Amino acid sequence: MGSGIKIPVNAKVSNMLIKGAGLSLMLIAGIVTYVLYRRRSTVNI
Repeated sequence: MGSGIKIPVNAKVSNMLIKGAGLSLMLIAGIVTYVLYRRRSTVNI
């Protein structure tokens, strides 16, 4: 979307999106590892 035109606002928005995506990915990874750890420790087969 408008890669040729560079506007400071777009740069700020893209930076916010990148930071938000990184934080959400870290949160998801943490939750997944926590759930897997809980399942492994609780269910001993």
